[in-house]
Amino acid sequence: MKKLITLLFLLIAACSSIQTGNSGYRSKTFQADYSIAFTAIEDFCKDSNLKIISADKEHGLIKTDYVEFVSTAKNSNGNLRSKINFNLSKVDENKTKVTITMIVERQSNSLWMETTMAEDWSMQTYRNLWYTIGSKLK
Repeated sequence: MKKLITLLFLLIAACSSIQTGNSGYRSKTFQADYSIAFTAIEDFCKDSNLKIISADKEHGLIKTDYVEFVSTAKNSNGNLRSKINFNLSKVDENKTKVTITMIVERQSNSLWMETTMAEDWSMQTYRNLWYTIGSKLK
């Protein structure tokens, strides 16, 4: 699992073009009680070595700290870091909507600046995250 998350971050880092288009793939509604979904996201973060810096169950927010790494991709220079923010909302008694926002930054002259992801890599990364999170809800 840790290797999967590390691979996902590396895939994101390998791309430095824009994450655009339909943001619908960043949200998914699960057939799960809100409390169970919230716990599953927390477990996903812990299992993936993503340090949770804040978790607010009442407001449905989970924020992780940055994970730093050096990109070895072509046309890439410098260090990269990324983090994931989750927003959960109760749809009904047995449905919960989860929205993921990934933030990727590149270090340039000692400053971190947000960079972007190619849409195809972005979509694949989100698909992998949804699969992994969904498996925790079964």
